[in-house]
Amino acid sequence: MDVTSPSGWETNGGHRPNVGVDEHAAARAAGTSEGGEGHEERVAERIDASARTRRLAGALAGLDAGYRDVLLLTSWAGLDSNEVAQALGIPVSTVRSRLHRARTRLRAHETNTEKARNGDE
Repeated sequence: MDVTSPSGWETNGGHRPNVGVDEHAAARAAGTSEGGEGHEERVAERIDASARTRRLAGALAGLDAGYRDVLLLTSWAGLDSNEVAQALGIPVSTVRSRLHRARTRLRAHETNTEKARNGDE
């Protein structure tokens, strides 16, 4: 069937032919995706993401409950400061203060972890 001519499309029931299927199969066989990224790079990214997740979980576990609650309600639950204050029964100013301190502590934890991984003091 000649898929480049209109008559070829008509004889195919009006369906578009699978142009480019061979290119995708060749890319998979070569271990690359459409973006040219290889399997090894994807695996390395997943391992790195997994390590970051473990570090974040450890840092969150190390926060005081009040800081952790505010951070999780704002960051993951998507509540604004007023909603968090209402949910926890605390002033809005306390929510903002705890959120700032929690973020500061998480950044410091990540910086210290990165320094330790690199052997810096």
